[in-house]
Amino acid sequence: MRNMKKLFAMVLAIVMVMSLATTAFAYDITLEGTVTAPTDKHSYSVYQIFVGELAEDSQTLSNIKYGANYGTKDAEVPASELEAITDADTFARDIVSSKKLVGDPVGTLDSSNNWTITVNDPGYYLIVDDTSKEIADGDAYSAYIVQVVEDVKMNPKSEAPTLDKKITADDNKISGDITEDGKFDNVSVGSTVTYTLTGTIPARATDYDYYYYIINDTLSTGLTFNNDVKVTIDGKNAVKGTDYQLYVNEDGYTFQVALLGAKAHAGKSVVVTYTATLNENAVIGEIDGNPNTADLDYSNNPNETYDGTQDEDKPGKPDSEKNVPLGDTPDSTTRTYTTGIKLIKVDENGNSLTGAEFTITGDNVVTVLVVESEAYEAVAEGETGVYWKLKDGTYTAEAPVVEAYYKEAAEGATAGWVNEGTDDEPNWVEYNAESEDHAQKTVYIKVEANSELYDSITTKYKKVIVYRTQTEEGEVNGKAYVDKDGYLTFAGLGEGTYTIKETKTPDGYNTIKDITIEIKWEAPVEGSDDCSWSATASTAGDLTLNPEGVFELTIVNESGSVLPETGGMGTVIFYALGAVLVLAAVVLLVTKKRMSVAE
Repeated sequence: MRNMKKLFAMVLAIVMVMSLATTAFAYDITLEGTVTAPTDKHSYSVYQIFVGELAEDSQTLSNIKYGANYGTKDAEVPASELEAITDADTFARDIVSSKKLVGDPVGTLDSSNNWTITVNDPGYYLIVDDTSKEIADGDAYSAYIVQVVEDVKMNPKSEAPTLDKKITADDNKISGDITEDGKFDNVSVGSTVTYTLTGTIPARATDYDYYYYIINDTLSTGLTFNNDVKVTIDGKNAVKGTDYQLYVNEDGYTFQVALLGAKAHAGKSVVVTYTATLNENAVIGEIDGNPNTADLDYSNNPNETYDGTQDEDKPGKPDSEKNVPLGDTPDSTTRTYTTGIKLIKVDENGNSLTGAEFTITGDNVVTVLVVESEAYEAVAEGETGVYWKLKDGTYTAEAPVVEAYYKEAAEGATAGWVNEGTDDEPNWVEYNAESEDHAQKTVYIKVEANSELYDSITTKYKKVIVYRTQTEEGEVNGKAYVDKDGYLTFAGLGEGTYTIKETKTPDGYNTIKDITIEIKWEAPVEGSDDCSWSATASTAGDLTLNPEGVFELTIVNESGSVLPETGGMGTVIFYALGAVLVLAAVVLLVTKKRMSVAE
């Protein structure tokens, strides 16, 4: 019985507040720490193992009998069986894994009963986290709790790891381009971005016979992994092959860091750093940037046996052919943005003009991308599309109007419509500025239906642009020619100030002055992934942001003046004019002499 007394005195690493009242005939079991998300998704089954008489101010149980869920109910428990119980965790694992529990649990602890149930007998109770109930990402199941009960409050024996990913450095020359939370930045294509992943190994990892801790990282196609991973555990450099294993391009991830012997570092921090380069496949503009996502796979049920489930050929990973229960943290995502400048070259009549060459220099010119091809593709469900196809085969960013409607006119509007009816039954009449009644009403404009012009009002499209790196003699430079449509795009530019120079001008046209463009970036607001770009140009003309998030600037080349040249037709004109003047003078002189003689 000495062993039984020791067992009942164990706290089992849980925080408890005992409230002893021997005069009570019913006892409350309350599970604390489970009333807020995500742990409020748990459901705990309460099993009665033994019942007996609980001594006042003591956890000593006497006259012990089998409870409702173990052995023969109300039969006396042999002393030899009680003495054989020396460890509560082992005892709990045995009766659950051996399926020795009988009958339905005496109660359930969940959010519906505010995590409290009442039992009629003091005794030995087993509380089991129901693994058939799905818990939230990033959560973990609780270890078995074995408790001698009268009125008692306890916390679940569970703890889950965390993982957070941040951008900690990049090559952008403009200060403040990385947001304070490290989730967003902007750079030019060719720039290097540094990422830091910070995680924790739960202190309760010691509850497991083996603890998996696998960091998964996925880069979008616009980011090139530089394979320079560094790992520290508790601030000390970890050794590849001893403390962790690195897997590249496996299981659908760019890379994975699998700790070896994570249990030995329970309660410690894990930090992973590496770099990636924004490449020619980068998403240009403000739609969704270039995401980089990390999550964590980890052991999440301390009541399972993990030892022996490892993949012998891949240290730190579970065998894919075995059913190994793992938890998964929510994704931690960063986004890197970049934009571009599209030049539209026209003559003074608005016609496309080819043959010009431009160079670009500036704060963040690293790699210059030039458009190689453009195409429109219908988007799949869940993808972003900003274009609609018209029946004439062209595309527009203007959404179709299925049914005509009225929208509020701009302030100060002198023409439009007013509603002389109600919101439910409107009566639209033309606005009359001289009407006192109309002066008190909101002016609207009518937007006509135009869906008949669209190929489809449900199918949206995205523009797929293929860029190439502009090079000369193997070195990247900022020089490119206007294409056959009079377009030239310098893509992959971060926030900064850029100068565009026309280095070759179409024959017969004047070279334009250098253009300075200042680009500014604002990070997405909370709850959004869409950043905001703005720009100003030193030249006259419209500078607009197109649906792809690229700035468009129309550049007009004016033709030169035709001047006469020496030895050309211009001298013939002067000779002819001189001859006429000389002839006129002779005629005038002869006429004057004749008039004098006549007098």
